[in-house]
Amino acid sequence: RVDIARALVHNPEILILDEPTTGLDPHTRRRIWEVIYDLKGKKGLTVFLTTHYMEEAAEADYVLILEKGKISAQGTPLQLKNTYAKDYIMIYSENEQDIKKLNLPYEKVRNGFRLSVDNTAVATELIIKYPELFKNYEITKGKMDDVFLNVTGRKMKGE
Repeated sequence: RVDIARALVHNPEILILDEPTTGLDPHTRRRIWEVIYDLKGKKGLTVFLTTHYMEEAAEADYVLILEKGKISAQGTPLQLKNTYAKDYIMIYSENEQDIKKLNLPYEKVRNGFRLSVDNTAVATELIIKYPELFKNYEITKGKMDDVFLNVTGRKMKGE
């Protein structure tokens, strides 16, 4: 926190942050980001950030994913999600036979079933085609973690 404060003393136009929130508790992380967003909005501060926290990358205007010193992917978070991550439909149901009617791979989770679809348009088509199955559901966009794992070809430990 002191390093960030020191960097801001001279009102820079560009701020370069190397993993500024590593090791901080969630409250402190949030406070630091509030200050950075405030400075960015009020003073037009440009922030270059390196991070391993994909939820922080998701808040950026533009993202570069580096692997072994080379750019593997770049774009806005939405562009990257649309290109490298699938969307998910969570159907809250206990009836697995209904889910099988969709002829899609699915994962049984605690409160229902999680299906992976290419995009929201595909999800919408399914909802229109099988309205009886979509009484209690939600659609979520793929996450930046999914983008990173798909771009780098890495899997999470245990997968």
